[in-house]
Amino acid sequence: MPAFSRMMLKRGVAVVLVGYPATDLITSRVRFCLSSALTKEDIDKILIDCNEVGEKLFLKFSSGIAGGEKVPGDYKKGIRPRWSIEEVLEKTPEDCKHPMY
Repeated sequence: MPAFSRMMLKRGVAVVLVGYPATDLITSRVRFCLSSALTKEDIDKILIDCNEVGEKLFLKFSSGIAGGEKVPGDYKKGIRPRWSIEEVLEKTPEDCKHPMY
């Protein structure tokens, strides 16, 4: 995750790394602090940057738990995410209209 953070910062995107003890010792997370001042173009840039950096660092694999599985219950570690960056960018305006729960 430190490499992800550095590469994103070079692209003008600051992220917050979260590691142990907030996560398991051998895992970590990245948090994005979003603002209502961001435009669709800003969000698209962040998503494109995440896509490119994720490809370079071989991070774009799913545990299968949060959307990587093609058939519900078909858990296979390491399956590719099911959406392309183009599909994600196309759905961003629709997704942003849904209320946060």
